[in-house]
Amino acid sequence: MSDSQKDPPKKESFAFLEKVFSSHNKIVSVHHDQSDRQVYTITRTYGDRITVYFTNLYTIGLADYMDIRARHPEVGIIIMASNWNGYTDQAKQHGIADRVGIFRIAEATGAINKQEFWKYVKQDRHRSR
Repeated sequence: MSDSQKDPPKKESFAFLEKVFSSHNKIVSVHHDQSDRQVYTITRTYGDRITVYFTNLYTIGLADYMDIRARHPEVGIIIMASNWNGYTDQAKQHGIADRVGIFRIAEATGAINKQEFWKYVKQDRHRSR
């Protein structure tokens, strides 16, 4: 079963993410993919475009990461819908190696400021679950 069928974010979470994107000073445009409601493409002031996958998985482990990447190989950022969601160190390290950032929303806002966004790691003792 795909992530979008198991655990899609709530309607309010989509609205919150879109508000964050629209107010971010490094994002110049946002496109919400109509064929997959969990996929966005953002264009940054650096001129690059990043495909974003939005999920409400409670914990993104390596298998979840690999599943998302298999279904969406173009993804550059995976964002979790809730700040109390987490990811494993193994998933995070695979993402960094693949140049894919895995973040909670609060982390993503900092990462988007960086040209090498996938390397962004916020020091937070509650990150991993």
